[in-house]
Amino acid sequence: RTQAKEIAAAVLKSPLKPHPWSDKVDRVVLHPVWGPLIFGVVVLIVFQSIFSWAQPLMDLINGLFSNVSSWTRHALPNVWPSSLLTDGIIAGVGSVVVFLPQILIVFFFIAILEQSGYLARAALVMDHALSRIGLQGKSFLPLISSYACAVPGIMAARTIDNKHDRLATIFIAPFMTCSARLPVYALLISAFVPNTPVIGRVLGLRALTLLGLYALGFLAAVVTAMALKSSILKSDKSPFFLEIPPYRIPDFQTIFLVMWDRAKMFLQRAGTIILLAS
Repeated sequence: RTQAKEIAAAVLKSPLKPHPWSDKVDRVVLHPVWGPLIFGVVVLIVFQSIFSWAQPLMDLINGLFSNVSSWTRHALPNVWPSSLLTDGIIAGVGSVVVFLPQILIVFFFIAILEQSGYLARAALVMDHALSRIGLQGKSFLPLISSYACAVPGIMAARTIDNKHDRLATIFIAPFMTCSARLPVYALLISAFVPNTPVIGRVLGLRALTLLGLYALGFLAAVVTAMALKSSILKSDKSPFFLEIPPYRIPDFQTIFLVMWDRAKMFLQRAGTIILLAS
């Protein structure tokens, strides 16, 4: 509650004056053709940033925990308590913390898009596409978050008012290719797929295979959503009401508060379960 009050207070301090060119910008952003194209470019930038910006930090965290684990393995005697500490506790904490940079980057961009006013417009653009599989525009944010990790994606589904739509979104969120699957994909692709070019040096067979795995997960999510919404989660199409906020300049104090809140939530709720399982 204290964290929520701090975020709300920071939001109230942020600039609230709408941009004078809001109407002209909305004509492009909400256009039936240009709107989805702009949304695709934004999502592509977010995805590329998740993997390119987070990778050095993930390698650093992974190396740090590997060194600590190696040191404790050599410093302690070869008995089961040392294995519990090395392979269980240290490895368990490392397996949670290593994905924290990607989650932070995802919520950094989500907070910027939300405060700038574009996130509501993106939900409006995606509502038409998601309605064809029985969902609504509010489902796209949890699905985007699931590409970093399904845990915060499922948490974000609580904003969906319709119970059946909320459950359907939660069920298909794990089909999104999260960052934890990338090492497995990379290992299998490098082992079984030859490194042959498809379009010169621009696109290779391995990159095309990775793209196909992403597409396969998305296709599985679409088929599952259609099956659920036409059977056990069948419900009348709920009206999609959404207030379009004015364009605003993001307040970075609020953004970092949101990132801190989401990171703490991930470590407390997901980290404890993963550590116990490890």
